[in-house]
Amino acid sequence: MSSFDDDDVMAVDAVTGGSLAPSASVYAAAIDIVREVAKGHPQSDRSRLLLRCCDSDVWDDDRYRLLLELRRPQESPTLRASKWSCQPPLTSDELVAWSQTVPLYGDYETPATDDELALEPQPSDAFKPTDGILFDNEVRHAKHQLTEDRRKAVLSRQWLHVAHAVQQITYFVHPVVAARASGDIFVGLTEASVPWGTGTTIGFDVVGNKRSGTLPEHTDVDPVCAADDGEDYRNNVFKVTADFERMAGTVSVHKMSGYGDDRTFVDAPRQHHTFSLKGWRSARLWVSMRSMEDTVELVKVTCL
Repeated sequence: MSSFDDDDVMAVDAVTGGSLAPSASVYAAAIDIVREVAKGHPQSDRSRLLLRCCDSDVWDDDRYRLLLELRRPQESPTLRASKWSCQPPLTSDELVAWSQTVPLYGDYETPATDDELALEPQPSDAFKPTDGILFDNEVRHAKHQLTEDRRKAVLSRQWLHVAHAVQQITYFVHPVVAARASGDIFVGLTEASVPWGTGTTIGFDVVGNKRSGTLPEHTDVDPVCAADDGEDYRNNVFKVTADFERMAGTVSVHKMSGYGDDRTFVDAPRQHHTFSLKGWRSARLWVSMRSMEDTVELVKVTCL
């Protein structure tokens, strides 16, 4: 049975909200995960690392998913603890294997405040590093790296705020690899500043299917499916605009020709969607990928 100290308890409490009685059988299982996840990081970072892993839902193993269940307020602490007690202990090899399933990038980041978002950002054509996503050196190509089909969200570094001098921002996104011709990669806008944060999120796929919600990582697909004309548009380019002068967001899909620096986009969109940004204080690019190896490129960002 693992021993644990005050730092271990604080790390587990960060996940459970302090709702579990500190019984050895429950804490020992969680602390083993804390220690493995935080390997190579300062002890003071344990709670933030584990909290990030839970909020971004990066683990594939059912025992890791229990960490998410421990945060659900509708279940009693006794019931949640019983779910731990019925799980076999993880071996050290299992812990190492699961900890290496996805890349980990930096410290857990708390959602930005409105005052922070009101500051002018540095111009950037890059994504924000995110667990479960593999990036190139410029952080402009993002590849889904979970070992199963499960949605992962990635956001842009640059954002727009109602207090900014510039009131319009446009992102161009190219799906380089998509496992499915539709229903796989969705692109749009979100109010959230981190994937595990909260904020209205709206996006579309290449044929016009819509996903939306208040959690970038957990959106719902619109029950009305877009018409399928039998063509394969999976590599068409998305043009996404947030316009705070009109308080409107747009997502359009354009055919592309050529490769690399020789790519050209057809001006007339195949798909065009407009939605209200009324009540939004900030907006940034949101991309949701479902399948392993799905890859998108943030081609460029323009501001007006």
